[in-house]
Amino acid sequence: MLGIPQKLFDRASSLGFECTTDDQQHLIRSVEAGWHLVYDKGHWVLVVNGIPQMRFGYDDVMAFLDRFAHKSADRLTNQATLQFNTTSQPLVS
Repeated sequence: MLGIPQKLFDRASSLGFECTTDDQQHLIRSVEAGWHLVYDKGHWVLVVNGIPQMRFGYDDVMAFLDRFAHKSADRLTNQATLQFNTTSQPLVS
């Protein structure tokens, strides 16, 4: 089994990311987007549509996941607010 900071997997899972591990690799995947992070030689590699894009250290990958999760949460909140505003009616005229 490859070494991995359990704290990172725990944090990623709490933010809603899918985390998987086996004897060969560790993955953190967004269920909404076409990217994933794979652990390789002490770094996390961002892979978008099957193409490696950049490497992250531990602190950088944690910040990336936090930022992505907050953007997703803001987008969902804005959609819910929009739906609420378009379907709501005043109680008193």
